[in-house]
Order: sequence, then structure tokens, then C-alpha cells
Amino acid sequence: MLGGYRPGGSDIDVLAVITEPTDGPVQARMRDRLVAAARQWPETALEMSVITAATAADLGGCPFEVHVAVNGGEPRSVLGAGQGGDPDLILHAEVCRRHGRAVYGPPAREVFAPVPEQRLIRAVHDEVRWGREHGHPRSMDELRADLFLDILNGENLPEVGHHRGGVEIAVSLTTLMGLSKEPGDLHGWGPVIAEVARTTVEQQLKATWKASVYDDNGELVHHGRLRRRPSTADAAFVKTRDRTCRAPGCRTPAHHADLDHTKAWEDDGHTIPANLGVLCRHCHGYKHSDGVTLEQPHPGEFIWHTRLGHTYHIKPEP
Repeated sequence: MLGGYRPGGSDIDVLAVITEPTDGPVQARMRDRLVAAARQWPETALEMSVITAATAADLGGCPFEVHVAVNGGEPRSVLGAGQGGDPDLILHAEVCRRHGRAVYGPPAREVFAPVPEQRLIRAVHDEVRWGREHGHPRSMDELRADLFLDILNGENLPEVGHHRGGVEIAVSLTTLMGLSKEPGDLHGWGPVIAEVARTTVEQQLKATWKASVYDDNGELVHHGRLRRRPSTADAAFVKTRDRTCRAPGCRTPAHHADLDHTKAWEDDGHTIPANLGVLCRHCHGYKHSDGVTLEQPHPGEFIWHTRLGHTYHIKPEP
């Protein structure tokens, strides 16, 4: 269903939601029926929990009615009566809410309430720690990356419009392009393998991004949002720097002119002062006509090449 099922390494998770809590005898009868059904498919890897609608709406201490697990051997079962709860339900409930398909009843998103992000992250860490403490052969980083991919697979992070947080990730351009396996670093999580870094970025394509650009010496040369329209601060800076239209012979004041991307936005031109210039509406249109090119070799310095073959060098205002 989620595209991440691996035969021999994954199980099928089922959550059954009932209207009211049950007592010990009823839970025992449910267990017996589920175990009997599970024995008909002994090779099927299945993990099933029965919870109430109240638990689905607010996990709280994660109480459950019955839990049954099958993995190629004798089914294992636990009754919820007298149990303190099952923290695994945190991850199961969130995956069901995001991706689950209702076999009977309303859609999963109407049944399960969202799990707070910090609680979800703690649950992932607890799951990884449990795996290591119980002899799982893979490293913490490998387990953490797998679990993170399982949660992210096919799904964006918390919905835009309901969550004002963001994703902060440091990753090289070559990793994003698939040319390198250099790991990234996810803020609040730690190092992540290249595949996780790319998946995280792909799922945030509709979000507003901030980029940090470093030179060959590792020095920060720019940090800001990736956007077409310049920020108020950048617009004020460029207009103060250029003062007038930067076309040859035009003296239209900057406050009556446009801000132009010297290298067009659609050609990967950045919205930064070093790629912006003041052009009046007329000269702006001329710049985009056939045979005309404009360069900005240094911030505030412009070189025009006209369709007649003339070159004009416009130096910064003194």
C-alpha cells in the first residue's frame, strides 16, 4: 500500500477500531477468534491491534483491547486488560491516518487524530533504541533512516496550512542531483543518508525554501528564501544602489521603475541583489526583445548588447 513492503522483512499492520471498551472475557473471545483466523495463513506476517474510537481520537497512554502478531510461527497475543498501553500504537496510528485504507467504516483521517510531531519523533527514537537493545544487527543510523523513510514514504510532512514549522536540511547540490551519496543533515534529527535527504526535499517542493550558498572555502555568501519576488529589504537595497533605470541614457527614478532579474528567473536566475537591477517599464520590455542581452558581471555594474551590435557599459552610480 505504501510502496515500501519488503517480503520477509515487513509485516501488514491492521488497526481495528470499535466503539466502546471491552472487559477481559470479551477481549479473550476476540483474541481466540483472531488467532484462529491467523492460523489459516501461518506464513503471513501480520500485526493487528484492536482499539477504541476514543483511543483513536486521543492516543493518551495508548490503551488497547487486543494485540495479535503472526510472523511465520505460532501467533502471539496480548489482552489489553491490566496492560499499561502499547507505545507502538503511536507510529501505527499515524501511518494509518496518513495512508490507511478503511476496510469498513469512515476514512482513516476521520477516525485517527494527528499525532503531535514531537511525540512522533520520540516514538521513532524509542523504536530504534528498542531494536538496538534487542540485538538488531544494523546500526542506529541505518535503523533510523529506514524508519524515517517508512514514515515519509509517499506522504508530505504535516499539512501545509495546519503547521507553521519547517524542514531544515543541509545537503549538497550533488546529492540532490543524484550524483553523490554524501549524507545530509536534518535539523533536530541528525545525519541522514542521501536517499532520505532527497526524499525529504522532494516532498517539500511546494513549500517556501531558504537556501544557504557557500563558496569554495566554506564561507557563507548568501542566505535567504528562494522566491521570485525580492524581499522588501532586497528591493530597497537595489533601488538605493541603482537610483535610476540602468539602461543607456535613461534617467527614470528607481521608485518609478521595475526590478528586473538580469538572468531570468525561469533560467535559474536567483532573486538576490547581485542578479537584480532597476529598469523602467519601457526599458524592461526592450531588454526582453530579440537580439538584446544584459549582463551584470558585478553587483550594480551592467553591460548591454544591442541588436545592432553595440555594447554599453553602465557603471554603478557614484
